[in-house]
Amino acid sequence: MIQLSGFSVRDTSNPCGEIAIEFSGLRPGEKLFEELLISADDSPTDHPLISQAREGFIAADQLDVLMASLLKAIDARDVEKVLDVLVRIVPEYKSNVRPISLSSPMDGDELGPSAA
Repeated sequence: MIQLSGFSVRDTSNPCGEIAIEFSGLRPGEKLFEELLISADDSPTDHPLISQAREGFIAADQLDVLMASLLKAIDARDVEKVLDVLVRIVPEYKSNVRPISLSSPMDGDELGPSAA
């Protein structure tokens, strides 16, 4: 990035460079590496620091069917079906809200105090 900006690195081989790089170590809250696995299901590879993820996936044709089911449930305002399809798409999904009926408009009292 330094060179792409038209500058050069200042170090022992180039004491006239414009930008010196100093290694300060990790700052509070920074991570040395990221954990990218959703589950702990991984297997080792030939390299000691690299693991292979074993995550599940949905085939494209099956995902198309599930997405069509989801859109149909949304259009029908069928909350139970929406939640059912979501769990089939994302097995780890856990709803922590109580489904409400979307088939009829809510009463004004359920919306809370009026903004007017």
